[in-house]
Amino acid sequence: MNERLKKIIDLIPNGAFSLDIGCDHALLDIALVKEKKMKKVIASDNKEGPLLKAKENIAKAKCEDQITLTLADGLDAYQEGVNTVIISGMGGYSILGILKRRKDLLKKIETLILSPNNYVPFVRSSVGKLGFKIVDEYLIQDKNIIYTILKFQRGKEKLTKKDALLGPILRKRRENIFIEQLERERKGRVLLLSLLPKSFFKKRRQVQRELKWILSEQKK
Repeated sequence: MNERLKKIIDLIPNGAFSLDIGCDHALLDIALVKEKKMKKVIASDNKEGPLLKAKENIAKAKCEDQITLTLADGLDAYQEGVNTVIISGMGGYSILGILKRRKDLLKKIETLILSPNNYVPFVRSSVGKLGFKIVDEYLIQDKNIIYTILKFQRGKEKLTKKDALLGPILRKRRENIFIEQLERERKGRVLLLSLLPKSFFKKRRQVQRELKWILSEQKK
């Protein structure tokens, strides 16, 4: 159980009926039953291989009565009563694709716990347009990689582009890992500007604008 999964578990509301999309080996789902005392969890994946390993792990943990394994694609695994959806370890565009494909079911969801591997600003802004607002977010470092974990609840919000880039709650907390992430983001954009051809006017302006926001945040 790595730090990323531990933080995801912390963010899931007590008593939630959760659907874990892309459950892999179901370690998170077992922990939800064992540590958070959840009575029922749905663990889904669209590949049979991970589900076979998940089945073994669930049997060893003696959680068969509480965890339902489902071979399904995204929100197709939804069951009536599910109020919390967890998606971790996928690309940002894949996560948004899953959510947008079944907008009809999103109306029944109260909480989203998302941990995209990339395109985090895109996820922040796009999920807001689906009727959810950010209520918590954390940065977790694992093997020199910094992951973002986002908690959304049903509601309305309109993020500024700067908040979408840097994280509205992360900016307020200003933890050490956030300061470290800012420096990584700064270096990445400086390098990108050095590589982008001058003919890429629009992209260069975007990167320059983001670099300006990062530098202003670093000065606080």
